[in-house]
Amino acid sequence: MDISLLLLESDESARAAYTGALRDAGCTVSTATDSAHAYTAALAEMPDVIVVGFDPSVREDRFGLCKRLGADARTRHVPILLTSAAVNQNDLELATSTGVLALVLESRDAAKLVSAVRGVVAARLKPPPLRASLEAPAKDDPARKNKPA
Repeated sequence: MDISLLLLESDESARAAYTGALRDAGCTVSTATDSAHAYTAALAEMPDVIVVGFDPSVREDRFGLCKRLGADARTRHVPILLTSAAVNQNDLELATSTGVLALVLESRDAAKLVSAVRGVVAARLKPPPLRASLEAPAKDDPARKNKPA
C-alpha cells in the first residue's frame, strides 16, 4: 500500500500507535499536532488521505479544519477520515457537512484505521462503471429516428 497520509493527532501515544501501524502497512506518514500545522502540511505535501483525530476539547477547531480543506480547491479531492472514541449525533452531522468521508470509531485501534484507509484508497482507485450511453439505444429512442435500421 503506497499511500501518502497526513495524520493530525494531538495525543502522543495515539499518534505513535497510528503512525507505526500505518507505516507497517506501507503508508508514508507525516504528522501534525494541531489544525494550523495540519492545514499547512496538507497544502505542502498534498497527501492521498488525511486522518483527523477528533478531540472534543478543540471540537470547532477540528471541524473548522475539515471544512477549510473541503473548501480549498487544492485539497477538496483528498479524502478525510475522522477518528474518535465516541461521537454524538450532532458531531456526526457536523462531520458529514464539513466533508469528512468516514468516521473510524476506535479505542486506539490502529488496525481499524489501517483498514479504513485501505478501504478509502481502494474505493478511489476502483474504475467507474460503464456508462449507459455505451449500450445500444432502444428501438423507440428518438436518437434513432433518422438512422437506418
